[in-house]
Amino acid sequence: KTRFLASASHDLRQPMAAVGLLVGLARDNARAPEMRQILEKADESVVAMEALLTGLLDLSRLESGSVVARPQALRLQQIFDAIAVHESPLAARKGLRLRFRPTSAWVVSDPMLLERSVRNLVSNAIRYTERGGVLVGARRRSDGQQLLIEVWDTGMGIPVDDQAAVFDEFVQLGDTTRSQGLGLGLAIVRRSADLLGHRLGLRSVPGRGSCF
Repeated sequence: KTRFLASASHDLRQPMAAVGLLVGLARDNARAPEMRQILEKADESVVAMEALLTGLLDLSRLESGSVVARPQALRLQQIFDAIAVHESPLAARKGLRLRFRPTSAWVVSDPMLLERSVRNLVSNAIRYTERGGVLVGARRRSDGQQLLIEVWDTGMGIPVDDQAAVFDEFVQLGDTTRSQGLGLGLAIVRRSADLLGHRLGLRSVPGRGSCF
């Protein structure tokens, strides 16, 4: 299964990129408003499909053991800034406020795996939040040697009985007919955290929001 997912995801990304380019060119050159709207919807579908393929490829690489963590000292604010650039437009389209508390902290972790993990948490929080916003911050633990990165949202919340399951593959809560995902984001975060030796936790109250 792992080899199949890795091969299929990798081989499908190139034609999907080509489809996205062609749809984008057609949209930019469409003169009729009706055709432009149709092509904009097609472009959204292509973007969603590319995200799904990326998730499948990331998960298969983590499952196969081909990903090797390379910890190094890095500024956490750089991670926050990169995530803000990618996720702020999505939050704005939903009318949500995405905030990152400034930090001067340095951490020891794999830059790519850490950024991808926190970004998945932020993206997931935005997806399941309809009002309010998402807050990302970091605070020092009582031992003075560890940092706790927190992603807060004012979303639907997660019932206690479902909190362990949300980190499994292909698990989605709520109205799945409205979701463009496959339930891979939190599974990737869990596997990345295990690889890095970072602890991952969740606190949530249904109807009030969650903190990862």
